Amino acid sequence: MKASRILQADASSLPRSRLPLWAWLLFGGVLVGTLDLAFAAGFWWLRSGVAPIRIPQSIASWVLGREAALSGGIATAMLGMALYYYLTTAMVTGYHRLAQRHPLLLQRPLTMGALYGIALYALLFKVAVPLWSAAAPRPEPLEWTLACIVAYALLIGIPAALFARRWHERQS
Repeated sequence: MKASRILQADASSLPRSRLPLWAWLLFGGVLVGTLDLAFAAGFWWLRSGVAPIRIPQSIASWVLGREAALSGGIATAMLGMALYYYLTTAMVTGYHRLAQRHPLLLQRPLTMGALYGIALYALLFKVAVPLWSAAAPRPEPLEWTLACIVAYALLIGIPAALFARRWHERQS
């Protein structure tokens, strides 16, 4: 085969991955969770010099309480990461399930994904965490809230929509 033909190959000519749905959704959840955790770590490090380990520890504080989570070192950071990856995998799975019933979610992944991300932010941080968290509520700076809304739209909602769309394209 000539080198020019090899260079002309596109993605559609490559063998397709045969990941089962659960692995596809898990990969999507870990990806969006990692993007969001990296965003939060970068934001707080640049704004206030907060060590990146504090981000997953603050998530662990939802179940352990603030003092226990912050004093637990790497163990509570790992717990926080596991909890957050569980939640972000559920978020990716949720979009996938909704898209099975509502084709518009697959047809307009940028718009619908962004709206989904914003709705998830509101549900998680304005309803679920305040209701069920073991940590006492703390006031958040307005710029953090606004940055989180944008991050949830761009780093969680839209990628969840694109993962769902790609899965459904692979199945057709």
